[in-house]
Amino acid sequence: MFKKTVSVIFFVCAFFCFSSCQNKNNLENLNKIVSIALAKNASVLSVIGLKNKSDENLTRNKYEFSFFSDNMEVLANIANGKCDIAFLPVDLAAILYNKTNGETLVYSINALNNLYLLCGDPAVHNILDLKDKTVVILKKDLNLNPVASILIKKNNLENVTIKIVNDEKDLLSGDTKNLNIVLTEPDCTKIFKTLNLKDLRIINLEREWEKISNNHPLPSNCLVVRKSFYKKNKSVFEDFILDYSESCQFSNNEITKASSLAREFFNLDEENLKNSIAKCNLTNITGKKMVSMLKNFLTILYSEDPELIGGKLPLEDFYIKD
Repeated sequence: MFKKTVSVIFFVCAFFCFSSCQNKNNLENLNKIVSIALAKNASVLSVIGLKNKSDENLTRNKYEFSFFSDNMEVLANIANGKCDIAFLPVDLAAILYNKTNGETLVYSINALNNLYLLCGDPAVHNILDLKDKTVVILKKDLNLNPVASILIKKNNLENVTIKIVNDEKDLLSGDTKNLNIVLTEPDCTKIFKTLNLKDLRIINLEREWEKISNNHPLPSNCLVVRKSFYKKNKSVFEDFILDYSESCQFSNNEITKASSLAREFFNLDEENLKNSIAKCNLTNITGKKMVSMLKNFLTILYSEDPELIGGKLPLEDFYIKD
């Protein structure tokens, strides 16, 4: 039943170089354009304040954003050196680290427990009711397959089929009343609204993961940076972190404003997007706490299939701990 989610053939990374001298840091920060890649998911909501301030030239650095339809495009973008910083699911960040011989660093977790089961099947009220059922995952969310498979396995559920569909249109082409979909916010709210089924329910899988992870939360997305960029542009990166931290606070504290700015990225009205932001569990966890959460998550995936994280557990140099 357990399926390998990702089989990625990587190429040699060509990284951007930027020479700097300590006594010219301020001037370089003004001229350096930091390129950021991310998929149109919860990560957008964590950077929407940063993007808005950047557009108004109110940030410490200059930023260039690239938004993609799925995480594999983001993965390819940073692997090719086309961006400096990216937001990725944790398992893909580990794969990137392993396949580029450690040329990727992770700085923080930017979303926690953002995993939901959207049920149109009236017989499903919790994860145990998935026995003999089919669970659907969108192709762009293929990285959710390992987590869903592990939850199914650890709950000793039999005859559960995981079906990968190309996009949201495929969800509407079949018997929507019996759909059971694993997905994240804001897609969960978007599809909930689109299906508009009487018996449709949203089940947060947070507690189900904590049961199998020694009460650790589920780290959904993380912030990664190319090692060469980080080493040569530390002051630029530090300024980015200050800008990004302010953006995270903005999205959590100014939900109405954040939802208004983010509407262009999601087919959701402002009210639904406001509700979705609260369910994304946006955060900015760094240091020892971040390391502990990521190690727990990656160890669980590794124990199921090492290839899910690129063949081996990342070494200590994967983590920016300061």
